[in-house]
Amino acid sequence: MITGPGRFTYVSRGHTSTGPTEWIKSPDDPRTRHHRCGGPPPQRRQHPDPRAAARRSADPAGDRAAAAAAGGGRRAVLVMDADTTLSPEFLEVAERNLTSGVGGVGGTFAGRPCASALGYLQRMEFHRYGQVAKRMGERAFVLTGTGTLFSYGALLDVREQRRTATLLPAGRSFYDTHSLTEDNELTFALQTCGYAVRSPVGMWATTDVMETVGKLVGQRERWYLGALRNIAQYGRLMPFHMRWTYWRQQAGLLLSALVAAFYLVALAVSVMLLGGVDFRWYWTLPSLILLAERVWSVWAMGPRARLYAALFLPEQLYTLLLTFSYARALVKFVRGDKGAWVAT
Repeated sequence: MITGPGRFTYVSRGHTSTGPTEWIKSPDDPRTRHHRCGGPPPQRRQHPDPRAAARRSADPAGDRAAAAAAGGGRRAVLVMDADTTLSPEFLEVAERNLTSGVGGVGGTFAGRPCASALGYLQRMEFHRYGQVAKRMGERAFVLTGTGTLFSYGALLDVREQRRTATLLPAGRSFYDTHSLTEDNELTFALQTCGYAVRSPVGMWATTDVMETVGKLVGQRERWYLGALRNIAQYGRLMPFHMRWTYWRQQAGLLLSALVAAFYLVALAVSVMLLGGVDFRWYWTLPSLILLAERVWSVWAMGPRARLYAALFLPEQLYTLLLTFSYARALVKFVRGDKGAWVAT
């Protein structure tokens, strides 16, 4: 798909019992399969002052794109999960958006077809997440490991910045293989180095859903704990706009967990002391507005999604389950527990 001098390399992510494996060395690595379009192999670029190159340049991402081009032309690496199916137009849209200064173009994940209610609730969650991505102006919140096209020059730059440990936390390679959420961490790294990350409309990656409570809690606990650890790892290395985005998300998750705990305690006290819940009439209109929004946001998915949203209770129980997963991850984070990789 990438035209002109360069290569288009496909890499399927693998995992071990302790975390993601990484063996991307270059498009010439025999363990990858690639389409050769000509051009010399990329040369590693040297930054005499990495922080100045990234932060003080008038256009740091543009400087890096120019350096990548000088190092061997236009190259890209497609990373995807082995259980993911990409939409037919995925690569075409990704290539069109992988322009100068863009570090990666990620897809929007969708859940595979399933029979269980739990799996379908995840499909509804993913569908709504896709709508949020549109409202973000096609800026990616996370370059998802289910399917992302990376600029190879940007990956080389990330590896170099890890080795100098000036812009990024110290490391030796493209991915941080010790991270529980390596795709989230790499998104942080690219943005900290000055690259844009995009998630345009038309790039769908259909992936697995968890159809048991145990697997779902294990998956989400890993996601939440990994994100918390990534944020703590980067700290003030993050530019302000990233801190505003990602720290604010964690504040929202914490607030939702506190509200959920307060709600459950208040509900229990009301039932024990009053024998039931006293519903006030003035909550009718806000409740109907919320219910209408939930139904409308999944309308395109069809009758089953509309029914689940209209019933309200299934999604509320699902949300409480996710909040429970976040609370477990938060406790582990506060205790300094590094967590463990859980195959999902």
